Amino acid sequence: MGLFAALKGDILHFNKNAVPVLNDIFAKLNSLDESEEKEYLLKMLVISNTGIDMLFHPDTGIIKGEVKKFDKDAFYVLYEMITLFLISHFKNVSLERAEKLKELFINAVNRVEECNALWNEVDEFTKSSNKMIDRVVQKVSSYTGELGEDKKSALISAFRGLVVTFIESI
Repeated sequence: MGLFAALKGDILHFNKNAVPVLNDIFAKLNSLDESEEKEYLLKMLVISNTGIDMLFHPDTGIIKGEVKKFDKDAFYVLYEMITLFLISHFKNVSLERAEKLKELFINAVNRVEECNALWNEVDEFTKSSNKMIDRVVQKVSSYTGELGEDKKSALISAFRGLVVTFIESI
């Protein structure tokens, strides 16, 4: 599995940067009081992790060769962006619950300023365009440089799949 990625140090880089971020966010969400919202947030984090795997898995990742361009802060941004992206889709189910989930998530991860900025980006983009996935592609491209059309298409398809998975899970 990913022998070339292991030799290049991509797997080590991922394990040193992405895994601690996932563990940190999981621990913070898991420490919340038991509630339906906590369960939703944990499910969203699992789906977010699936999205990260779709990007960086050493065998099948869409941008697997770009992992070294992402440091811990970049992985926080990705996990938070994907989770907030999923929360924003919750508005279609319950606007009140989406707001509660957003506030609970932002306060739990204790990156209020960063998450509020991401939420505003997602929210503003949703108001001005129905192509919110493009915002995720733009954020990923800000780290990798311009993505080719094949990688953009694969990324868009992957994130549409995440939304479907999320909606099915609720």
